[in-house]
Amino acid sequence: MRPLRLSGESQFNVLRIGVLLFMAAGAYGQEATLVIENARVIVGDGTVKDSATVVIAGKRITAVSAESAPPDAAKRIDARGMTLMPGLIDTHIHFFGLTARGEAAFRAQIETLAPKYLKDFLRYGVTTVKSLADPLDLVLELRTQVREGRLPGPRILLVGPCFTAPGGHPAVTLGQDDPWMRSEIGIEVDDEDTARREVRRLAAKGVDAIKAALEAGGGTGMPETMPRLSVEVLRAIVDEAHQHKLRVTVHTHREQDVIDAVASGADGVEHGVSSATLSDDKVANALLDGNVAYTPTLWIMSQDRETESFEIAKRNLKTLSDKGVRIIVGTDTLCSMPSPGLNTIQETEFMAQAGLTPERIIRAGTRDAAEHLGLLADLGTVEAGKIADLVLVGGDPLKDIARLHQVQMVIKEGRIVYDADEETAAAQGVPSDCNPVSWFEIPVTDMPRARAFYERVLNVRLRPLNLGPLEMALFPLRPGTPGAGGALMKGEAFQPSQQGVQIYFFTPDVDGPLERVQKLGGKVVLAKTRIGLFGFIASFEDSEGNRIGLRSWQ
Repeated sequence: MRPLRLSGESQFNVLRIGVLLFMAAGAYGQEATLVIENARVIVGDGTVKDSATVVIAGKRITAVSAESAPPDAAKRIDARGMTLMPGLIDTHIHFFGLTARGEAAFRAQIETLAPKYLKDFLRYGVTTVKSLADPLDLVLELRTQVREGRLPGPRILLVGPCFTAPGGHPAVTLGQDDPWMRSEIGIEVDDEDTARREVRRLAAKGVDAIKAALEAGGGTGMPETMPRLSVEVLRAIVDEAHQHKLRVTVHTHREQDVIDAVASGADGVEHGVSSATLSDDKVANALLDGNVAYTPTLWIMSQDRETESFEIAKRNLKTLSDKGVRIIVGTDTLCSMPSPGLNTIQETEFMAQAGLTPERIIRAGTRDAAEHLGLLADLGTVEAGKIADLVLVGGDPLKDIARLHQVQMVIKEGRIVYDADEETAAAQGVPSDCNPVSWFEIPVTDMPRARAFYERVLNVRLRPLNLGPLEMALFPLRPGTPGAGGALMKGEAFQPSQQGVQIYFFTPDVDGPLERVQKLGGKVVLAKTRIGLFGFIASFEDSEGNRIGLRSWQ
């Protein structure tokens, strides 16, 4: 008999299977560092184990079974009544938001904003994220700090800048008033040779994937028309990326965008179709034939209150899901805005509103997301041999997806990175230098007037941010200070109210701001008042009719 000859890839697969079988067979013979007992386990591939023991040694899961756990585990967790599932994966976020201008200000966000929002992702069970279009050197630095353990946070994948047509999105939309940002988040290209050269440059820098934008305008917050990347250039980008083993995902808005992206060989589409309800099966068939992943980003669509895009996106998602298209969780979260991590859970709830089942949604945010990112060999399911990225939640999210809000514990690479019980215990006493307010929103009707008012009263500079139907002006966060982040908000859902104080500002004194309030047309509601050992407070009505508080130590 002739000896069987295996290709290099086949030899690797045989070796890997052998390693996994060895690990599974000898799981309880290894030194367990963490054991989770009596858990309902959502594997992530559609199967559920009603009461299982999960054994972790180091960074990896060594066993998932109904057998008793070894007695010598370093830590044991009784998960009775709770559900263990893979860590959530958000495949579309942006770390460096629009709250700064120029390289120095953006770089400062690594120290001022990143530590909090990275922890927020973990607190809500998001253990892996993919950054789509952030300043390359900055996001590479952020990825390095997380990998080396200098910053606690989710596993980071990144694409760097987004390929687009000259004058296209996001270069002239998000980067319109900041030349540095425009050059960092977009690669404006209209010829194939330049496109290929830029893909090679990004590959050499260590990106995990490539992103391109097919956007002719009309998307959420977009002008009606703008230049669109040519299909020929997109094909060159995809071909060059695939030669470097990099997957390509494409920003789309209309049906033709999706069809062109699939025909160009793309691996995924972001946002999908939100311009109009799908007219026929062409998009579904193209996605299925190309095995292309569909990331609807319903969370960012929900921010558009002036068009039908959110409802259209939900209808199209249901249609494509019913056809069997591979759906992926991604939010398009801007980390400078409230609730990174929480937005990922809200995305799952929007998917449920669209009509997807909890099992389908969880798979979209775990197993299928890992496959889309090329990480399925290590992540996405609760199985022996996989990296132990896990979330323990109260109740059963397969019955109610809202149970994902009840995160009890988060494990990343075998280590507990969030424990709700410990957080509750720590919150019993708030440190004296900590402001417990994490975000505030002050609704306004006249943004220029309100912005000028607050900048003069508080002696700060607010950063304007226009998201189409939602207009904001963000208050600054200064390095080394524990103050809250927040913004003036103008939009249909934000109406000024006189129903009590909405937020207190710390200020060096109360008298000066109150004098400026009166000069600028505001009204003092509560004069400077001592509150025992807690200093002084006062309150006023601003130019919009909101009641606002001031507090000082002297």
